[in-house]
Amino acid sequence: NMYAISMRSADSVSCKDVGKRSCAYGIPGHIIDGSDPVEVYNAVKKAAGHARDGRGPSLIEAKTYRFYGHHPNDPAEYREKEEVEYYTSEKDPVANFKSRLLEEKIITEEGIERIESGKSI
Repeated sequence: NMYAISMRSADSVSCKDVGKRSCAYGIPGHIIDGSDPVEVYNAVKKAAGHARDGRGPSLIEAKTYRFYGHHPNDPAEYREKEEVEYYTSEKDPVANFKSRLLEEKIITEEGIERIESGKSI
């Protein structure tokens, strides 16, 4: 989610992509967009199939963003305003997936409203 308790994860590890560490263990590694539910599903499905086939574990690094501080009393002042605005407006997984489902005509606005209100579809 890009952050440790109060600092960027990139500033605390030498390897930008943790998923690349998989090669050191001889296992497949996948670096994915953790804010895309379909990409997450596909990566987990592939890794689970790999394991079920008896070929061992996989490493999935799902790049995502934590929208709030590390705990309720963390004002997250260590984040730049522009960064927060970008991720909340462009990379919100719920809003983006909702738009995708509507664009692909998988669900209607009425269906979305029923889900959001707690009613069944």
